[in-house]
Amino acid sequence: MTLRLGLLGAARITPAALIYAAEAVPEVALQAVAARDPPRAMAFAADHGIPHVANDYAALVERDDIDAVYIALPASHHLLWVERALDAGKAVLCEKPLSGNAPALRALLARRAQRPGDPLLMEAMHYRYHPLWGRVQALSDAGTLGALKALTMHFAVPHIPAGDIRRRFATAGGALLDLGIYGVHMFRSLLGDPLTVQHAKAVVLEDAVDEQFEGVMTHPAFPGLTATVTASMAPDTPLAAWFEIEGTEGRLRVDNPVAPQLGHELRLERAGETLRESVDPTPSYCYQLQAFADAVKTGQRPPTDGQDALATATVLDALYAAAGLAPRPAYPA
Repeated sequence: MTLRLGLLGAARITPAALIYAAEAVPEVALQAVAARDPPRAMAFAADHGIPHVANDYAALVERDDIDAVYIALPASHHLLWVERALDAGKAVLCEKPLSGNAPALRALLARRAQRPGDPLLMEAMHYRYHPLWGRVQALSDAGTLGALKALTMHFAVPHIPAGDIRRRFATAGGALLDLGIYGVHMFRSLLGDPLTVQHAKAVVLEDAVDEQFEGVMTHPAFPGLTATVTASMAPDTPLAAWFEIEGTEGRLRVDNPVAPQLGHELRLERAGETLRESVDPTPSYCYQLQAFADAVKTGQRPPTDGQDALATATVLDALYAAAGLAPRPAYPA
């Protein structure tokens, strides 16, 4: 059975995150696209061989020839169109963050819980579906590193221009929500819930948007352990993404755990020896789209469903509060 997919938004991330991934997942067919600017949607459809263009977002989610929707809008618009798509009976794959804040997402999930048989909802936390992360989890779970002492994740992207939606509060911008979210999710994936925020700090230049963020968390099941996330959009910060686990018996570092298809290395230091590995270079987006198609077909809960997104959003809100900043908006102003 072919999963017919509609695209909400002609965003910069969409070609890599979905268009090219669909070429590797034969059971997914790109059916239609809608954008805020219809001529842009038409050009996007022509460039990528998408057969139909909807007049607007509402028209797309109501199409009878669409089974599922991919949402790549500003973060402040995610929940609005998640709900509209679910109401229309469409499964949803939504870019992260699923919501700008936890209370709004909690309220949406509570409303959806009253509707038996609701369509699938999945947050696009693509790294989670790549074999590289499976390898990280396997090494951690096997006790290879001994008792865990510290987790650290750093993600810096310096090439985000002024005026970008990721630099505006109204569109739920900020380094933590755009970049640091990966570290928070990785910590949760390895440790489970709940994470407790110890302290946080942010560098804010304008519009209450954190250009740089650092947060430290702990976990009640791991006494003495700290989990530290740092994220930066500062122009003078080198482009980097890495994740590190320190244990009593060794250390594991992963360079580029977010998009391993762009080059990565897993380095394990233990008992005086160093092991270096790389795994499958297939894009993480291909694994994610396959997981989405499989979940829609089988009805099984994906690892990054709405409840998982809510747990992450709860930690993000606590980090913002600890840094003296307001949570991000979850709906358009």
